[in-house]
Amino acid sequence: IISSRSVVVSDVPPYTVVGGNPAKAIKDRFPAEVVQALDAGSIRRSRWANRIEAEFDTPEFAALKQEIASANGNVQPIKVRRIAGAPAVFDGQTPLYEIVYGHRRHRACLDLGLPVQAIVADGMDDKALFEAMDRENRSRKNLSAWEQGAMYKRALDEGLYPSQRKLSEALGVDVALVSKSLSLARLPEAVVAAFASPLDIQFRWAQPLSEALQKDPEGLIARARQAADQLSDKLIELRQRSKVSSNEQLAIMAALNFCHELCLEKEKNHHYSETMDKRIKMLQR
Repeated sequence: IISSRSVVVSDVPPYTVVGGNPAKAIKDRFPAEVVQALDAGSIRRSRWANRIEAEFDTPEFAALKQEIASANGNVQPIKVRRIAGAPAVFDGQTPLYEIVYGHRRHRACLDLGLPVQAIVADGMDDKALFEAMDRENRSRKNLSAWEQGAMYKRALDEGLYPSQRKLSEALGVDVALVSKSLSLARLPEAVVAAFASPLDIQFRWAQPLSEALQKDPEGLIARARQAADQLSDKLIELRQRSKVSSNEQLAIMAALNFCHELCLEKEKNHHYSETMDKRIKMLQR
């Protein structure tokens, strides 16, 4: 970390606060013994993990991975807690730690075969872990609406909080936002599958989707399955034609194709309407 108006003339060691002209070390951001280089394989995803697998197939994650590769490790440490009853030494299979926050950084290091710079927390219970994870993610890359809802739903389903209000109070989040998030997470699987990815589902669709589900649940699910089939067919077609493998890129291409087809259909309908107008006028003569 570099303080205001400082002039840096040499490399700054990781986790060091510097200031002045020329910049000099003021203090370490974290106590030296707290940040440790851990084997990425010794760390498991949290049971409250709020990043779905689709997160690791996005351009944003690819950029993060490239950044970590260039730096030969994660400059910003993740946070983990030691698993109760875990062995003292990593045997190559049994995890020793659980992620508190930093799932994307951990995954990048794991894929790259790099050790993970991590802060090890002792004596952290599930509530403290959940709240720390939520704060960290909201201050960094926000979760998608559906991921946020799935995270809240899991906490309520497993009794971590007794109610939506208690959860919102503990996290410092508006209760209305919690309610919207939960309504998206509770959508039937068939409706979620109608989207290219759950990451595409937005908060503004919570109310209309909930109302449609209450009004005509069978009809909504039937329409969603039809849309999912159409999307699946379009993705398969695009994958074969373009040789693109990224699901996100394919989803964008599919959306553009659907928009193009919609525009053509509108033009066709407009032309038909003009033709009928002319015929009606001819008949009125």
